[in-house]
Amino acid sequence: MNTWLLRAASAHASWPLLLPGLLLGFLAGFAYFHAVWRNARALVSGRHKVLTTVAMAFGRFILLAGLLFLAAQAGAMVLLLTASGVLAGRFVVMRRVRRDR
Repeated sequence: MNTWLLRAASAHASWPLLLPGLLLGFLAGFAYFHAVWRNARALVSGRHKVLTTVAMAFGRFILLAGLLFLAAQAGAMVLLLTASGVLAGRFVVMRRVRRDR
């Protein structure tokens, strides 16, 4: 048996955070890109002012960056899975947007 793998697995304390990181990343990615889509539609239709749209974009960016920063504090694998969840959320939103056209 490979003792290096056992030592690496036991030394890494972030294993319980992998699945929650993936799920939080997915939810954050879904919410982020859904909000981008809704914001773009509102801006084009004239329902939002440009300053409101910029403020909302800045807020979304700060929240997503904060989540990824917290994931980075938990370790590289948690960060990778959280970022993968964000991309999966983006994929779901983009698929819905294309279908709704």
